[in-house]
Amino acid sequence: MKKAIQFFIIVFVCTTSFSQEIEKDYYDNGQLESVYYYDSEGNKTGEWKDYYSNGQLLSVRKFSNDVLLYETEYFENGQLKYKGAYELNMRKVGEWKYYFENGQLKLIGVHKYNYSLSSFENEHRIGEWKEYYDNGQLESIGSYDADGKKLDDWKYYDEKGKVKKDKYDY
Repeated sequence: MKKAIQFFIIVFVCTTSFSQEIEKDYYDNGQLESVYYYDSEGNKTGEWKDYYSNGQLLSVRKFSNDVLLYETEYFENGQLKYKGAYELNMRKVGEWKYYFENGQLKLIGVHKYNYSLSSFENEHRIGEWKEYYDNGQLESIGSYDADGKKLDDWKYYDEKGKVKKDKYDY
């Protein structure tokens, strides 16, 4: 009997501590528009999903305690549009990838937030970044320093892969 009471107490604590409220919205055509989750305190939590009116997935956002952790967005044809992670207050951080509607990689690089700057524009690119044409051919490659300043090591290519320009013009 004592074990049964302990079991029910554990189940009760777990279900009330980790309970989630689900919310669903629908388009006028009856198609699912969005699915959202809130924790017991009303904070955004879990995976939030949005859909196009045709039922195709539009975006997936992961929240924890009202904080957006990552986001993935899709084109209406189902191809990935972009994906990446966030720090507090919607600041992009880490590697982000952006895609063309045909599924080809468009841009890849790392975002960083500089806490020492006081302006709004203290989110910036760091390290190596690559940009591509929609045919998959590399368009440019180069680097940003720790403060987000474009370095002079950039190379630019035409759609066939031939170097058109190197070095960044200031």
